[in-house]
Amino acid sequence: MDDVSRASVAMPRKRRGGLFWHQSFRFFWFSEASSALGASVAVITLPMVAVVDLQASPMTLGLLTGAVWLPWLLIGLPAGAWVDRMSVRPLMLVCQGVNFVLYTSIPVAHLLDVLSVYHLILVALLTGSTKVFIKIASFVFVSDLVDRDDLIEGNAKIRGTESVAEIAGPSIGGAFAQAVGAISALFATGMSFLVSMLCLLSMGPSKSNHRASGAMDQPGRGKLRREISQGLKFVIRDPYIRTLTVSGAATNMALIGFQAIQMPFLMKDVGAPPAAIGLLLTSMGVGGLFGALVVRRVSDRFGSARSVILCELILAPFSLLIPLTTSGAGLVLMAVGGMAVSARITAGNIIQGSFRQAYCPPHMLGRITSAMRVLRYSFIPVGALSAGALASLFGTRAVAWGTMAFLALTSLILMAGPLRKTRDFPEVPVVVLQP
Repeated sequence: MDDVSRASVAMPRKRRGGLFWHQSFRFFWFSEASSALGASVAVITLPMVAVVDLQASPMTLGLLTGAVWLPWLLIGLPAGAWVDRMSVRPLMLVCQGVNFVLYTSIPVAHLLDVLSVYHLILVALLTGSTKVFIKIASFVFVSDLVDRDDLIEGNAKIRGTESVAEIAGPSIGGAFAQAVGAISALFATGMSFLVSMLCLLSMGPSKSNHRASGAMDQPGRGKLRREISQGLKFVIRDPYIRTLTVSGAATNMALIGFQAIQMPFLMKDVGAPPAAIGLLLTSMGVGGLFGALVVRRVSDRFGSARSVILCELILAPFSLLIPLTTSGAGLVLMAVGGMAVSARITAGNIIQGSFRQAYCPPHMLGRITSAMRVLRYSFIPVGALSAGALASLFGTRAVAWGTMAFLALTSLILMAGPLRKTRDFPEVPVVVLQP
């Protein structure tokens, strides 16, 4: 442990001008912004189509939410090993193209009067599958594009942009849905992925740090099962990665459980109109943007590991405001609680993601990322389906209380792990796997 402390991560200072003047990163940044905006519109409009146009039940919404996350269980582990073997930009191009086709198929099906709940679930399942590859590939691609010293800045810019998209997307989607219908907003979502493709095509050549060694250079050792096993072993044996994985799994289960019943809770229980729902979801994006803007300064002042703990201690209790939401002035409770939850998650994800990019062996980054995500997302479909089923029995407000109380308690997981004993995350892995 002494060696680890000597190699602890102190967040480097930013250069003047920053990554905005990095041409390839800038196009990648714009690509991520466009797809994030479209996805944020879909977060509100896809379940609205299910509720308003197809009269879906809470159980059906649970199935819809679960379908988005099920691909992580089905293909998440091999996807990480595949990403480590492939050129990631062509992979992201294909996935964004598939998303364009899938989202635009919904208004086309509605125009032909053949749209059904099964169509929405299929779109959710397939876009969830492309999301598996995009999330792993884009995470790896950042470490290809920028130097190690710029990882915090790069991740903060991308996460900050995603937060801006989360601010604009629900507002745009809610206003669009109230004006011309949620179906039309999904066409705009499809076009956002087309713009994302064009930005990726406009990038210049980039280096490939994470393929400097490993399976791509030694095809005889590139057995898929062994590579998947190595990623899992690293996640399970490393105390820092293991703690972050368990914490993320619990947090995701609570968040997606609430997301599964969020729309009927706000529309039917609280009685909020679509435009107000868009503004409420916008407030969550404001919290995420705030977290992205301050995370670097907080991390520099208090240390990377200690900053994660501080975010948990200060912000976790605010989630209990969300189930108290009522109509009228009571909507402020949802806004404040949502902002705090989003700031907590965004700031934590930026610090943790930058730590993993600097800490994990570069040639294993894809499979370690996929192993972490599979383990973190493994209970999400169960959480979404359970939330939908319980809401049918006990009502959406009762489930909102259960999921938000559980979310507040997840902070105890991080405080029980090795993070509480150190100021900064380590830079050198404490676990070394033999080839």
